[in-house]
Amino acid sequence: MRRDCGNSSAPKLSTGACVARRSLTMLHLATILVVPAFGSAGVLRAQPGPLVPCDVDEDGDVDLDDYAAFDACHTGPSVTHDGTQSCAFADGNSDGHVDAADFKDLQVCFSGAGNPADGGCAVRPIAVEFAGGCGGNPPSPTMAAGPDMHKVTINAPDAVCNDGSPGVFYIRRAENGNLDRWVFFIQGGGGCGDFENCMRRWCGLHPVYTAAKMSTLWAHDSIAGQGIFNRAESPLAAANLVYFYYCSSDSWTGTRSNAVLSSEVDPDQTYSLHFRGHRILEAALDMLLAGGVTSDNGEETVPPLSTATEILFTGTSAGANGARDHVDWFAAQFDPSQTTVRAVFDAAFPPSTEAFDDPAIVAAIDASAEAGAVLRAELYHAFWDESCVQTLGGTDDWWRCASGTYVGLNHVTTPFFQRMDITDPLPSGAMMDAFGVPLDVFAAATIDSLAMLPDIGTNAAEAGQIDYVPGVYGPNCSQHVALTTNSYFLMSTVDDDSGIPRTFDEALRARLAGTDVFVVDQHPAASSTCP
Repeated sequence: MRRDCGNSSAPKLSTGACVARRSLTMLHLATILVVPAFGSAGVLRAQPGPLVPCDVDEDGDVDLDDYAAFDACHTGPSVTHDGTQSCAFADGNSDGHVDAADFKDLQVCFSGAGNPADGGCAVRPIAVEFAGGCGGNPPSPTMAAGPDMHKVTINAPDAVCNDGSPGVFYIRRAENGNLDRWVFFIQGGGGCGDFENCMRRWCGLHPVYTAAKMSTLWAHDSIAGQGIFNRAESPLAAANLVYFYYCSSDSWTGTRSNAVLSSEVDPDQTYSLHFRGHRILEAALDMLLAGGVTSDNGEETVPPLSTATEILFTGTSAGANGARDHVDWFAAQFDPSQTTVRAVFDAAFPPSTEAFDDPAIVAAIDASAEAGAVLRAELYHAFWDESCVQTLGGTDDWWRCASGTYVGLNHVTTPFFQRMDITDPLPSGAMMDAFGVPLDVFAAATIDSLAMLPDIGTNAAEAGQIDYVPGVYGPNCSQHVALTTNSYFLMSTVDDDSGIPRTFDEALRARLAGTDVFVVDQHPAASSTCP
């Protein structure tokens, strides 16, 4: 049933090739931003590890003792090592298994007993490169700890975070009578695509994100449920709940291990990291389809996903892009006569260039988007919507498959609901900084782009495969995401055509029940009530 995840039309670099490029403001509009210069607020103590690659016993040399430790831990490329400290150190590239790639580095780094090894003999994983601390804020998971959903660790080769720690997701069993209903959520959290920005992210020097978005070392054992996961307030939360933790910095599209990033200032300074977002989703889906899954602490068990009759597949920001790229692939894993799959994309729908009148702005946005797509294809080996790749692969427009707005308007054949704040500060700020687009122009273009969605059954590239009308919700609250916040999912409102205030929750449930929903404010705001 599993389909090939390769996107052969997109350019790729071989694993291990160095990628050193300037940060692109529009690399991932609304999720990858230009960040300020270094700050200093405390010191991040990163994952411990040897300062010399392959020095398993941390005595400064690489010798037969390190080889013996490697040999004891050797698993090959398809088996995950036992997680002990020595095997974690023998796994020099932090990809979860001890194999020929690690042995190659051991050979290169071998110095003999008592002879200090060259610290630059092999590329060190990001966690090892900055093991001594690199400044910035200590990592803190962005969701709150709580009793609502419980962690499940994914034990699968290559389903790993940027630093090689295993991917995780959180679960909660449905209430009685809802065991065949599911809500999936794909967490957002920006991303990175070059040496400096990934380093700032890891070191906590980014204004928002830290290493907690690149690793599960600091992930809570259980988390609180808000918004669509608030079981006391939203009927949708009565279903089985699955929350995918974001730690791959690639909008969940990556299929690449051991990408090597090098500094533009000092090309000899390098580190490696993994971009495996797609593989994390794929491995988690395999676990859930194979049978009932129990949390690591044994406190929660969900039934087999294979018995599902209704699935809501959702995501916010970078997670919305991940959900959009994956939803048709995800839906294809189920028998449509048994299981109905629908989607919710929260944010990540910046204006289509069709909505701008200035040809100079259109040309600038397209050029930046194409450059960003090239970078992501090369660095992440990105998984994008398969039908878009099949349609545009090999053409000059292949890069449009990296645009969430373009894909949403042309290639998503699974019924979906799109929320996008018409003055979302992330994409509006990025467009202002990069292209001089004023907020009122951005808002008007966003409104026009949202207005295109109800007509995709006629105008989309895959119109013949689209037999639904998307739900659309466009508040004017200058709020980026809402799906997992009580304030913006359950409390704030936008007036519908009848003048009745509707929350995001109400609008979504109405569309799921079969009512057409197009609830969009104007600018300046006229019908939005914001917290």
